[in-house]
Amino acid sequence: MGGGNSNIEYAVPMNEKPKGESQIFRGPMFKDGLIDGPPGIKDMKNALLTSVAKHGKNNALGTIIKKQGEPDTIKYVTYDELLE
Repeated sequence: MGGGNSNIEYAVPMNEKPKGESQIFRGPMFKDGLIDGPPGIKDMKNALLTSVAKHGKNNALGTIIKKQGEPDTIKYVTYDELLE
């Protein structure tokens, strides 16, 4: 980047450029393949259901409640409540 010569590699091609198409690039850390997630987790739905099964009664999401003249509080929703 910039006007000078740089030895930093920002993206590497993953294929030969097909005629009439864009070439595919990937970050240099992943030129040999993408990192797999935890075993059995294939998509966001599966990730949520696995989290609910493991952490059902634990807090999942919080919302800050602001009331004038009072300290802020946080209202939490558990993993189980996310599916209700």
